[in-house]
Amino acid sequence: MPDQVSFIAFPPPAIYLRNLQKPTPREPHFITVLHSLKKDPTGEGCSELFSDGVLRSFPGPFTRHVVDTIGLSPKQIKQSLDTQPWPQEQEDRFRGVDGPQVVDHDALFNPPMELRLPLHTEESWARLGEEIAQKNKDLVERIERGKGEGREVNSCCRIISDHDLSPRENSNQ
Repeated sequence: MPDQVSFIAFPPPAIYLRNLQKPTPREPHFITVLHSLKKDPTGEGCSELFSDGVLRSFPGPFTRHVVDTIGLSPKQIKQSLDTQPWPQEQEDRFRGVDGPQVVDHDALFNPPMELRLPLHTEESWARLGEEIAQKNKDLVERIERGKGEGREVNSCCRIISDHDLSPRENSNQ
């Protein structure tokens, strides 16, 4: 299982190194941070949160070039993970991770291959697009069914978990 969490397939932009100072208590919400990432103007890119706590944007499916990065605080990492269901392994992977601590330019923009997106072929990219389109269609149908039944249905950017990413004391991890 890759050490990353996928969010949205959208285009990244030009290289821009952010000032990754330690966030203040008034740090922006994860969604605000996600939308502030530089994106590829073609619309082909995507953003990924990796196990080092760094949110990276990429220009498209056929390159591993990093366009922009933002280190996420533990609170922002939790906010990002709370937008979707996630298993215990995800909680363990991000426990105690603090993205703003990653400040080296090479670590941010030239990370090891395990902290980069997999390269896609034309076929795998088309298949992924079909899977995303089907998931989106299913989500819209589920929301509409829920509304018709008078239920509130979780969609993206809604808190749906209550996991704790704080470092564990006396942990064997």
